[in-house]
Formats: sequence, C-alpha cells, structure tokens
Amino acid sequence: CSWRENVGLPNTNVGGKLTVTAEAATSVSLSTWTTALGTFTPSYLSHFDEPSNGQIRHLGDDPREYLIFTDLELESSLSNEVGVRFMKWDDSASSESPIAESEQIRQINNTGSTDKAFFHVSADVTLDKNDYVYLQVINNTATNSITVLDSSYFRVTVR
Repeated sequence: CSWRENVGLPNTNVGGKLTVTAEAATSVSLSTWTTALGTFTPSYLSHFDEPSNGQIRHLGDDPREYLIFTDLELESSLSNEVGVRFMKWDDSASSESPIAESEQIRQINNTGSTDKAFFHVSADVTLDKNDYVYLQVINNTATNSITVLDSSYFRVTVR
C-alpha cells in the first residue's frame, strides 16, 4: 500500500538476496570485466525483484540508500589474479556504471579441493525506481574462465 509519508512497517526489511544455486563458468577475455554467469536464485525480496538472472532491481521510490554486501567464492586457475565488482544500471539515465568501492582483486589459491579466491564486498549505492545492480568478474592474468561457486551470494539492504 502507499500512504502519504509511509515507508513501510518497522519490521519490513527492504532489499533482497541473490544466491548462486547452479554454477556456470564465465568465459573471459584478458583484463575485461564480464557479467558473471550461473543461476542466481532470489530470496527475501521486499520492494525488489529479479528482472533477469543475476540482477536485483529496486521497485520503489523510497528508501533510496542501500548497502550491498557479499560472500563470494570464485574458482579459476591457480595463481590467476581475479576480481569482482558490482555494476549499477541507472534507469532514468539509461546508463550503467561501476559502484564505487565494490571492486576487489584477489589471487586464486589452492584450498585443498579447489583453486579459489574469497570476496567480501561492502559498498553503498543509491537506487531509484527501476535501477538495478549485478555482478561482474575479471581475470587480469589469463583468459581462464571464472566460476562463481554454489552458495555464493550478494544482498542489497537498506542502509
């Protein structure tokens, strides 16, 4: 509902979460940001939806200030330098741009059973109606594919 000066009930947790439930290798070109593949399953969506796989879109006008936080595991070839960042689609400007402070670069290390890197991102973003965010990956060492591993997630929540 939409009452004047109402932004929801106090226990409404505005935001949502996308969790990788099916892995898929993302083919990359050297040092080129590429949208991450895999099946991203939405949960806890409140004033948000998933218009396309891996995108989380703001449906409301208020609030506008959000926090993105993650728990991501990327698999690639040992010693490759890989990274993650979040992109924002600004619907009113019909343009996209990287979200400040969301970029992280790590080296792939052997963890026993797989070669992977861990990422924990926390970044602020302003989202207006129909703006959305999504995940990109990069390999700065080679053209070896990158896989976002099962159970990795990112969450958008009101700041």
